[in-house]
Amino acid sequence: MGLPILGREGSMAGKVKGIPEGASVVIPRMFCRDPAAQIEFCKATFGAEELVRRNGADGSLAHALVTIGPAMVMIESEWPGITNRAPAPDGSSPVAIFVYVEDVDRAVDHAVAKGAKILMPPQDQF
Repeated sequence: MGLPILGREGSMAGKVKGIPEGASVVIPRMFCRDPAAQIEFCKATFGAEELVRRNGADGSLAHALVTIGPAMVMIESEWPGITNRAPAPDGSSPVAIFVYVEDVDRAVDHAVAKGAKILMPPQDQF
């Protein structure tokens, strides 16, 4: 459906694949001050598997794609020219990501042991 967007006409259909094979339809993109440490935390705490890792010009991690169960999460460094930023040091963010685990008490204990700060204690809900 070739709708004009910002004065451009034409269709991207046929030029790019809408949803890459095997991709989630919605993928959270998490910006971090230390994305390499975040990936290691996700691996140790949630059993994440790293699918893609790309370094920036300075050799530090710029972008990664991990899976946690069937879900995909992009983990990014803060980049010049991109307005997205890591959450504030107090943990505040306009986005919350829920991760379901088989044993929440074990997952929380493990996360704390790996340096996580619990902002809201786990509780039975719903």
